[in-house]
Amino acid sequence: MKAPQWVDGSDGHFFTHHQDFKFGPDELAGLKLFLTESTADASGLAPNHVGNCIACHAAPSFTDFGFHNTGAAQEEYDCLYEHGAFAKLEIPNLEARGKDYDANLPPTSAHPRACGKFAAVPDAKRPGLTDLGVWNVLGNPDMPNPQARLRQLLFRADAENSDVAILDRAIACFKTPSLRDLDHGAPYLHNGSKDTLEDVLQFYHDFSGLARKGLVRNADPNLAKVHLERTDFTALAAFLHSLNEDYDD
Repeated sequence: MKAPQWVDGSDGHFFTHHQDFKFGPDELAGLKLFLTESTADASGLAPNHVGNCIACHAAPSFTDFGFHNTGAAQEEYDCLYEHGAFAKLEIPNLEARGKDYDANLPPTSAHPRACGKFAAVPDAKRPGLTDLGVWNVLGNPDMPNPQARLRQLLFRADAENSDVAILDRAIACFKTPSLRDLDHGAPYLHNGSKDTLEDVLQFYHDFSGLARKGLVRNADPNLAKVHLERTDFTALAAFLHSLNEDYDD
């Protein structure tokens, strides 16, 4: 398009957001980054300026309603201890977890004294506490209702596999949030560790690099395909802000 017609303040304004009502060159550049998927060239190197966001945040809901590990739990744990601490964390397999429910899984009506150490906020004074997300639910005998659907959402190609085979791949996986109306969703990530969208983009910049080096435990395959430069943050954040909207009563 040679002469796009941009949206600006003359087209409307927000009531519930402190931002201009616009979609201009920055927002369009961010949209292109958002839609760009990673493809290796002949040398095996992936191009720069690849958001790969569309892999998990497809329109119109801007979520695939699935579960992914982007490294947020690892970052939170390693920040309290040291780099690599999360990778060394002892996490029981399905058999060991089931033998001692109270020591490994969250409390339920059937197990009210369970400690839930793998569904907890990390504590510098209590090593071993962390939040492993949907790992706490998959194969949990006290939570039978969501099991079949969880297997489909987590691993569509492996829906018939046993919980034993796929439990490790549920470690630190959390549900993909929608990107609509993000300004009303801060702070960001499942643990609220990021105050701004720029902080989130910096996180993806850092952890996609770690994933390519094999340094993210149970990293989602799409994480390593993100190739953002810091110069991309402004445009991509502008596009994400453009997904804000007002809701009428």
